[in-house]
Amino acid sequence: LTDAFNGEYTVKCGSKTVEDGDILDYGSIIRLENKPVECYTFVYYDINGEHVTTGSYKVTGPVDITAVFTEKIYNISSTVSSNGSVSFGGVTTVAAGEEVVIETHPDRGYEVESMVVNGEDVTDLIIDNTYSTSDTWYGLNVSVKFRKIKYTIETSCSEGGTVSPTVVVEYDNNVVVSFSPEEGYEIGQLYVDGVPVENP
Repeated sequence: LTDAFNGEYTVKCGSKTVEDGDILDYGSIIRLENKPVECYTFVYYDINGEHVTTGSYKVTGPVDITAVFTEKIYNISSTVSSNGSVSFGGVTTVAAGEEVVIETHPDRGYEVESMVVNGEDVTDLIIDNTYSTSDTWYGLNVSVKFRKIKYTIETSCSEGGTVSPTVVVEYDNNVVVSFSPEEGYEIGQLYVDGVPVENP
């Protein structure tokens, strides 16, 4: 019997647990039981160079047994609202504990409203539309929502009139700004983002 990595196994013959070096009769049927460590899964028993996946084996000569375990592999699942997409660095599966880079791709005029990873809201941890996580011990489930970017239209004017108050508008929406000169005044110059507008 050979020690296994990332799990353990036992060999029984009848009610007896077989230990390394025990001698069994020809034709004996041994039962094999395995127990992977967390986040690993059983693959097969290597018995005298043969891959065996069943839980029993007939003894017909010397027996050399090794249990093989491997990391659990999970599919990455994602739920994404319209007006953007999400990618995972080109991978579609993840091993338990493996780091994954989640990249968000908002459409023009949109931004990430929220991101939930394995049930935890990580919206405030997003940097440059990217978030990395190693919380993949039981897979990776990502939910992302996008929303239109909101812009503040700030207004001000000199003495001799009034202007519409500051307002917040969403991307691709129209906004009307009204100027009202007082009696005896007229609009001298209109600036948008510091650039003069002709024929305001």
